[in-house]
Amino acid sequence: MARAHSIHPSPPRHRSAPRRSVLNLVTIRLVIVLTFAVAAAGCASAGGAGARPDSSVITEDELNAVFVDNLYQAIERLRPLWLRSTTSRSINLTTEIAVVQNGAYFGPLDTLRSMPASNVTEIRYMSGSEAIARVSGILGGGRHIEAAILVNFGGGS
Repeated sequence: MARAHSIHPSPPRHRSAPRRSVLNLVTIRLVIVLTFAVAAAGCASAGGAGARPDSSVITEDELNAVFVDNLYQAIERLRPLWLRSTTSRSINLTTEIAVVQNGAYFGPLDTLRSMPASNVTEIRYMSGSEAIARVSGILGGGRHIEAAILVNFGGGS
């Protein structure tokens, strides 16, 4: 007698289960790769038009974007760290952040309060060692230069 088919057939072998787990792994990897690609594209685009300005320079465009009365206020808003004294004071010499205007020593940091923010083409910050190396001849002796702020005016100012 022929064997009758049982009402409850034996469960089929699930070959699709390993395929599903492989598909899940591929999907997860694809999502991770796409996430990193989008993040990398975002970082690359940040280097374009929205790039952070050079921290040692304030440009004419940056100055025109702030409404202030003098250069001290402009620097206070745009690069406040430039105004902070960070080194220990010299016992024998006056320590200062020197202000240099169009290549000539102008005075200590507070003189920026007397300088208008208009017609400035660039302001550049130099550490003490860089200032001594580049502009020491115009700074004169008798003071310890912690840093220098170089101000360049346009239009013959």
